[in-house]
Amino acid sequence: MSSKIIRALISAMMVGSSGFLLGFLYTTEKPKAALPLYSRSTTTKHISRVMVSNTTSTNSTLFSSFNSSSALANETEEIYETFLKYDPKNFSYPADFNLKQAVHDLIVYGKEIPGVHQKIQFHNFKYLHSPKPCAFPLDDKKNRNIIILIKSFIGNFHLRKTQRDLFKKKTKLSASVRQIFILGYNATYQNFVEAESIKFRDIIQEDFIDTYLNNTLKTVMAYNWVDKFCRGASILFFVDDDYYVHYERIISHIRAVFQLKNTGVFAGTLASKAVPYRRHETIWSLTFSQYPYDYFPPYVGGGAYIVSHDVARRFAASFPYVQFLGIDDAYLGIVAKKLDIHPIYDPHFDTTKRSAFARECSHSSLELANNLCPIAKRKTEFLMGSKVRLPRKPVSWLSILPMIIFLNVVFMIAVWCSN
Repeated sequence: MSSKIIRALISAMMVGSSGFLLGFLYTTEKPKAALPLYSRSTTTKHISRVMVSNTTSTNSTLFSSFNSSSALANETEEIYETFLKYDPKNFSYPADFNLKQAVHDLIVYGKEIPGVHQKIQFHNFKYLHSPKPCAFPLDDKKNRNIIILIKSFIGNFHLRKTQRDLFKKKTKLSASVRQIFILGYNATYQNFVEAESIKFRDIIQEDFIDTYLNNTLKTVMAYNWVDKFCRGASILFFVDDDYYVHYERIISHIRAVFQLKNTGVFAGTLASKAVPYRRHETIWSLTFSQYPYDYFPPYVGGGAYIVSHDVARRFAASFPYVQFLGIDDAYLGIVAKKLDIHPIYDPHFDTTKRSAFARECSHSSLELANNLCPIAKRKTEFLMGSKVRLPRKPVSWLSILPMIIFLNVVFMIAVWCSN
């Protein structure tokens, strides 16, 4: 046998061994837990029933899992083939019934939602602080009373002080505008919050733990409070405590909006086709059982947005019948979809625009007070210059076998033709 043939065979064996090792390392998967209960052919109605059955009946069990982001790292790996395609015309999410009609009958005709539609989200928390009910002046136009609801982490005393100063400076304490802060609970800061609440009387607080993924609970708390104690408000303006707000411009803009349309308003920075995070190292990660679709319904970003009071009432009535999701703005988008409420884009709340009336700013009270907003700048650069990285799909042996054969042939030809 000639030396060329021997070299060709040895080369082929080396390439084959390398390909085998590469394929073994690349296709070997970590052990998986049991597969989800649904396959690609599962109907959305069946998924709704399964998801409802997986919902706990007590808050202590349900929300403890959202109070620690480390729990997400232990979730089972997702199976790509089981994700459902989001279909706007056939979207189902627990509970699966005509929520729009039920809420309409409740608000318009006073008909209670039938008991057959059982509540699946139990907001059984008690108020630690609740300010006096709203007492807006009489308004014949019914479009001038505004309540500003600021989502704030309990320890951000310095940001709340800055927001109060900006509000007083820019609004001249208008009787038709009220500013409220919404907080969760943390034992470390509670004594200081007690003193703050007594002094300013502008804090709504319940006894759930104040964590990022409990922002949905803050949102539900705020809507419930407004529905019960502040029905005189024509519009709600939600904003985070680290946003610089041009209060005088926001108020003028809101009133201008209401001159054109005073019902059905749900507006802010629109996410029309947002993709759920499936990478477990982020706090926004969602498993298939938490949310099975590849896209969210359209929603507005939770950092700054406006809602008319009629929409707020419908939201408040719906929350007990919509399964909890720890991402507050996506959750509101799901509720809006079930109610056939269409969120709209308003550039005045787009934090990536320098001209925005409410802009994500800084966790430094000095930068916030002076409208120096490095967060907005970094966010703009990120949104304009990055792409979403999706996890790598597992590769099978059959998919890499042609490449191994091709490399073997190439190397054998190369060795054969060499001197």
